[in-house]
Amino acid sequence: QCKDPLPLLPRALQHAPQYVPSADGIQENLLIMLHGLGDRPVNYANLARKLCLPHTCCLALSGPLEVEGTGGGRAWFEALDEEWEPIQPSRSEQRRTRSMTKTRALMCSCIDNIVAAGLWQHNQISLFGFSQGGCTALEVHRQYSGPRALGGCISIAGALLEESIWAEESSCPQQQSVGPVLITHGEKDVVTSRESVEMTLKHLRSHHRPKTCMLKVVPGKGHAMMGQGTAAGAAGVATAGSPAEAEVRQCMEFFAATLCRTPPQLLEGCIEVKPGVCDVQKV
Repeated sequence: QCKDPLPLLPRALQHAPQYVPSADGIQENLLIMLHGLGDRPVNYANLARKLCLPHTCCLALSGPLEVEGTGGGRAWFEALDEEWEPIQPSRSEQRRTRSMTKTRALMCSCIDNIVAAGLWQHNQISLFGFSQGGCTALEVHRQYSGPRALGGCISIAGALLEESIWAEESSCPQQQSVGPVLITHGEKDVVTSRESVEMTLKHLRSHHRPKTCMLKVVPGKGHAMMGQGTAAGAAGVATAGSPAEAEVRQCMEFFAATLCRTPPQLLEGCIEVKPGVCDVQKV
């Protein structure tokens, strides 16, 4: 029987979500995919079909906020001020964190509903997000630790909000570890700063103790999706030996290490995810 998490979504997350069942029919994992600012989940559902991760269903969600002037694009938290300029982080600024708190509650409710319904357990659920979606994925991921730790989290060009980190500087570290984390960051990214990524890594390691916490810096890449944003990936194809291909390979190896997999001897036609050349078309 095909698992279906869509009826379990909170109302605010029911704006055109996309669910992609596992291509091999083995519904062992759930990958929740979160888009960037002004984007829509349909592009991530297409990416899920191209990745074709074994034993893995994918749920591409839509942010709860509409972004005007984007033709239906959505956002995960408030990011622009009244003049449509990016809200600049400061120790007294709270607009982004207030908005993130609401979204975090929605996302945790979504995951809790899925687990309570018996569709997947915490360690079978992983998060993947780009930019604002990557920031949200990291924020949600760190809410689950110990026996409730999620399977893993990949953030492409996304970091925790600086305001959140500053607010927690004097707080006590968690006693239990969160699941593995991979952050990829373009060397030429001017949207998500290297400083914010380094702050995120330091905070995760000191306060949340992930089982693994890795950073992949992609030479020549700007603020772009996995496998894109470099000269070699400009056409949307991560060619062999390029920085774009290395980023895709790093993500695939992370999936191979963190996704739950039934032992091959218990299955027929088991598919392995192995390091190698990956071809990801532009979405």
